Amino acid sequence: MFFHKSKRVSVSLCISDYQDQKYGYTLVYFPLNNETYLPVDINAPFELDSKRRCLKEGTENNNIIKAVQSAYLNLLKYMESTNPDLYYKLWPKVSDNQSSLWN
Repeated sequence: MFFHKSKRVSVSLCISDYQDQKYGYTLVYFPLNNETYLPVDINAPFELDSKRRCLKEGTENNNIIKAVQSAYLNLLKYMESTNPDLYYKLWPKVSDNQSSLWN
């Protein structure tokens, strides 16, 4: 699990049982119903819409997303030096069918 030093943000995956996880999930203490489109789970204190189904646009979430990016890069750097095979599998997979975390 990798954390950002100034925000309560974590990026995690199970290294010992990694099976090409397609996408992880966004968590705000509890899982949301959307995928991250990254092969990791992200837990952060995001602000949610009134239905608690997606993130609010703007607000403090933009700063939290920057912290998530930093934590994810720290994970990639760590994996590059400790597990190069898994390092390449952790890069995001791009697809035309991806929806946004915002809706």
